This record gives sequence, structure tokens and C-alpha cells, in this order.
Amino acid sequence: MARFYETHDSILNSTEREAEHQIVSLEAIRMEVINSSDSKLKKMFRQEIKLIIEQATLEVDSANLPNWLLDGHFKYANLIANSDNVIEDQIPVSLVSARDAQLRPEGMNEDTRECISISIRGSLVTIQALGDPVFIQENALQD
Repeated sequence: MARFYETHDSILNSTEREAEHQIVSLEAIRMEVINSSDSKLKKMFRQEIKLIIEQATLEVDSANLPNWLLDGHFKYANLIANSDNVIEDQIPVSLVSARDAQLRPEGMNEDTRECISISIRGSLVTIQALGDPVFIQENALQD
């Protein structure tokens, strides 16, 4: 089973600077893809998470921040995750840490209708779930 947080359709609640840390709070889309011998099922949840990025640098191409994320990626040099199958460019639910990482969410500020990109690079990224996942829907996937 692959369990991961997807940037697409997530909501950026806040990004705050604390000393050398950048803290990114998301109302994230959580995906669980279950493969069985005869079918593939995708379950979708919404879950609040916090990403703590150490020795972070932040670049934003606007004075505003996006709130609704439309795209983005998560890259890293070294990842430690407990049990999930890792999906390229996505944040594993069981992330323990990621070294030399970049989080690059892209989205829209709903007030200004402006498309905005954020790039956050850091030496270490950890994750904290702020609540239980809330089920949204499930779909059967075609191969």
C-alpha cells in the first residue's frame, strides 16, 4: 500500500519562521492506494499536518502566499520512512525525516487570483500530524 500526502488540492494554512526553522502547516490531501490481485483502490482523506524544515531558505515569487495548492513537489537526497511505498515527488505519511530536501508548492491566492510558487529548501524535514485523517472519497482505479 502506498500512503502519501499530495500537494495538489491541499490548502496552505500558514508558513512561519522560528529561528532556523520554517514551519509549514497544511490541510493536506492524504492518499492511500491499495493494490490487490484483482483491483486497485484509491482512498482520499484530508488531514492537517505540519512540516518542520531545519536550516530553511524560503523563496516566494510574490508578496502574497497561495492558499489553495494546485501543484508542487517534494524532493530530497535521503529519505527515512517507516512503512510506505514511496511515490516520487510526494510526502510519505510515515516520513521520519528527509535530508537536503526541497518543498515546492504552487498555487493560487484566492483573494488576488494570483498564481504563486514557493520554494523551501532545508537540511532536514520532519512531519507532525495535527489530527486524524478525515475520509473524503474512494475510487476504483483502472490499470
